[in-house]
Amino acid sequence: MGKNQEILAEYKAIRDEILQLNGQAFTTISVTLTINVALLGFVFSDKVLPGSEPWVIFFAILFLSAGTILIKHKIRSAHRLAFFQKYFIETQTSELRWADIYFKYREQYDITFGKLSSLFLERFGFAQTAILLLAQVVNICILILFVYDKPFAISVLLSNPFLIFAFFVVVIEFLWILALSDYSSIKNIFEKINKNEQKGPKDEGNKGKELENKNQNKN
Repeated sequence: MGKNQEILAEYKAIRDEILQLNGQAFTTISVTLTINVALLGFVFSDKVLPGSEPWVIFFAILFLSAGTILIKHKIRSAHRLAFFQKYFIETQTSELRWADIYFKYREQYDITFGKLSSLFLERFGFAQTAILLLAQVVNICILILFVYDKPFAISVLLSNPFLIFAFFVVVIEFLWILALSDYSSIKNIFEKINKNEQKGPKDEGNKGKELENKNQNKN
């Protein structure tokens, strides 16, 4: 197998793994939303025990949060592979440029539309986490409307433990996925590794020349 074939084989393996992670993310969102709808349907049915509705809705919110974080980890892992592909595979040939173009697109999107727009429309939207966050907001509204006659009274929001924990869960989750949506640390690490890899052979070559010169001087 020639060098180009080896590069193409590794490129295909990385791309297949990225596609697999993306597929797992979309499967997760489908399963999560399906279970959430089933739980909400259970709440509005006559099968649920009276007074247990807040518990079921709160469990649905927790389940949506877990699904959101899992999806973001899948997408972050896919981006980690894409950075590896950009710096260590595509640099070996001019014919493969998917990751390079993709990250240039992200950078240009940030410049053109702003980082806030990029965060919500591109990164949250791309990972489908915006849908799950919206579903959690809907669940919180259902929790408020289901239990209280005056749903938007401040005293209600501050006194009910289910609502307090639900808000807490969503806020922590939002901050978590904000951190997971920042890929700059991954990029910086791969750039540093790539520079060290390029620097290494040169240093070894220089050391070899120095040893050769020393041996010649001794002779």
